[in-house]
Amino acid sequence: MPATKDYWPLVLANLKDRVTTDNYQAWFSRLEFIKTSNQGRKITLSVPSSFSKNTSKQN
Repeated sequence: MPATKDYWPLVLANLKDRVTTDNYQAWFSRLEFIKTSNQGRKITLSVPSSFSKNTSKQN
């Protein structure tokens, strides 16, 4: 079975198909997979700015 991080490009591709190009570029394109925890039920992502972090947490 591939490592969980190997699935991240598939997640991004799925998101790209579901949101507008502008929304994808603004909110998802610069997210980076860091790790999983809680037996794969939680993922940690890196975001490009504190604004992105705060907005993502609220939504």
